[in-house]
Amino acid sequence: MAKDGVLINQICGACGNQTGSFSVKKENMMLSSIQLLWCPDCQEETPEIRETAGRRESIGEEQRSYPSSLAEWYASQPGIGILDSGAMNVIGRNPDARGGILTNMILAIACAEAIAIYALVVAVVLIFGV
Repeated sequence: MAKDGVLINQICGACGNQTGSFSVKKENMMLSSIQLLWCPDCQEETPEIRETAGRRESIGEEQRSYPSSLAEWYASQPGIGILDSGAMNVIGRNPDARGGILTNMILAIACAEAIAIYALVVAVVLIFGV
């Protein structure tokens, strides 16, 4: 289909398996459906669920990017909060210095996140002896 088309997957409402797919234009896309479809796995007509192709994979990819533990997430958050707070205080006192302060703040936040990632790598090495 043309570049303005979207691939829609038809999914069985009972077992969750994909039963078919079709393309539609973006402006004609409708994901809600009250139709029943024949599911070869269930051997019966079941409610149809429609979703865009690749949605489940992108959700899984996003979930894998989340921190694996609360400790990993909390490792960088206090540092980032302190950096944000200090930068906003300085910008409030001297608005003309905003450009340089924001650039340095973003670099400092990146360093704080990098430290958290290094801590995760060290923890994995210590735990699993990689």
